[in-house]
Amino acid sequence: MTRRERISCAPGAAARVVQGTVAMLLLAFAIDSLPDLAISLIAGSVGTALAVGAVRGWCPGSLLQRFAAQR
Repeated sequence: MTRRERISCAPGAAARVVQGTVAMLLLAFAIDSLPDLAISLIAGSVGTALAVGAVRGWCPGSLLQRFAAQR
């Protein structure tokens, strides 16, 4: 992976705060919808990915781009 590929998507502070806020809302929705396990698992996994991305500085689509580039 080149340096340009790593920096190609570097969200700023405002984008990371918004991403973290959306992650917290999704995780709260996942906890609230625990009786419906399928919705809870989907919302929880997306919320977790967004939370990790907000902390680490990833863009939401960068993991998919890396996966597509490897194929």
